[in-house]
Amino acid sequence: KGFLERNKNQLVARIMEPDNRRQTDGLERPRHFFTVEKYEPASLWQFSLEEAEFNAGRKFLLANGTAVWSIEASVYVFQKSLRSGNQAVMLNNLVDLLHYLSDLHQPFHCIADWDGIRAGKPGLHRGYELDIVEPMIEIMRVSGSPALIPIGELRPTLVEWARTSATQAQAITDCI
Repeated sequence: KGFLERNKNQLVARIMEPDNRRQTDGLERPRHFFTVEKYEPASLWQFSLEEAEFNAGRKFLLANGTAVWSIEASVYVFQKSLRSGNQAVMLNNLVDLLHYLSDLHQPFHCIADWDGIRAGKPGLHRGYELDIVEPMIEIMRVSGSPALIPIGELRPTLVEWARTSATQAQAITDCI
C-alpha cells in the first residue's frame, strides 16, 4: 500500500487541524483564504510573498489572505519531507497542504464578501461550511498519488482555482 492509502483515515481525521491552529497562531488565519478581487488589479499574486508584502504591505496580506503562497510553501515542505522519509512529518505536512488546497476551493474563501453580509445573508460562510463542507469530510476518500507540480507552474494554477471558486460564490449565495 502507498503512503496515501495507508494514511487516508488519519488524513480525514486530522484535516481540520489547520483551522484549530487559528486559535493559537496569529499568522494561521490568512493562510486559509485569498481574496481574488483584491489581488487582481495589481497582479500581486505573481510576486513572491516577500515581494507582495513589500509592494502592498503586511496589513494588506493579512487582510486579504496568503493561501496561494501557503500552498506553495506546503508543497515545498511536503516534497522535502518525502525525501526525508519521515512518515510523521510527511503526514503533518500533507494535512496542511490538503487543508489549504480545499480552502482555496471554498468559494467564500476567495471573495471579499466572505460571510454574505453585503448580499444580505450574514452567516452564509459558516452555514455553507457546517451544512455542506463538514458533512463531506465524513465521506472523503483519498486515493491516487500526489502530482508533483514545479513551483513556478503552481501559483498560476492556484490563482485560477481561486478565480473559479470566487465566481461560484454568487451562485451559491443566490441558492441559499
